[in-house]
Amino acid sequence: DAALGRPEWIFRLIGRVENPEVASLGDLPNVELTGEVPFHELPAHLAEFDVGLIPFRVNELTRATNPIKLYEYFACGLPVVSSALPEVLQFGD
Repeated sequence: DAALGRPEWIFRLIGRVENPEVASLGDLPNVELTGEVPFHELPAHLAEFDVGLIPFRVNELTRATNPIKLYEYFACGLPVVSSALPEVLQFGD
C-alpha cells in the first residue's frame, strides 16, 4: 500500500525473499528487491535511506522477535518506522 500510495518514493528491500506475495512487490516500478547483500556493503545501502522500515506482520512469532535491523538502522542514525512489535515499542516515538 505504501509503495502504491507513494510512487515518488523508492522502497528498497534488502535480503532474501521467500514469500511470493513479497516477491511480487518487485513488479512495482518504485520497489527494489536487492536480495542478500554482504554485511560489509550494508552501510553503503543504508546511507541512501531516509528511514528504515520494519514492516513485519504482527503475530505470535514476530511478537517474540527482537529485530536486528532495528539496531543496524540506529547505528546508521536512521529514524525507524516499525510494526508494533514489543521489542521495538520500548524505544518510543
